[in-house]
Amino acid sequence: MPAGVAAPMTHADRVNEELRALGYELSGHRLDAHAEDFARLASTRNLVLARDLHRFPDGARVLVAGVRVCTQTPPTRSGKRVVFTSIEDRSGVIEVVLFSEAQRRSAGAVFGSELLAVHGQVRRSSPGALPTITATRALPLSEV
Repeated sequence: MPAGVAAPMTHADRVNEELRALGYELSGHRLDAHAEDFARLASTRNLVLARDLHRFPDGARVLVAGVRVCTQTPPTRSGKRVVFTSIEDRSGVIEVVLFSEAQRRSAGAVFGSELLAVHGQVRRSSPGALPTITATRALPLSEV
């Protein structure tokens, strides 16, 4: 390539630059580069997508995965730490709650990884409510 001419951007570079500059993606999704990982998890580990969580009964054990969108640890009345994190797959956002036992095993992944895989149980606060996941373990996607 001649000096002074930039190499063409890859799809992943373009998506990351859109996210950096605009705050959202236009030409794809951050998970596009991980499509093979998601296909493997779907076929071997029964990965559940956000759009399908409503089909699972309260208490069902599931595996979900995606990009960590945000993580919060708001103060609680009891003083016990509860971690709330949101992960996004290509079909939607999944709300995840980690109580103390899951935090001991998973804090490094939840606070340090952009791509997460979460094992947990489906929970609904009331009939017809959107399901959340009570995590039993969260791992970087690369370790699943």
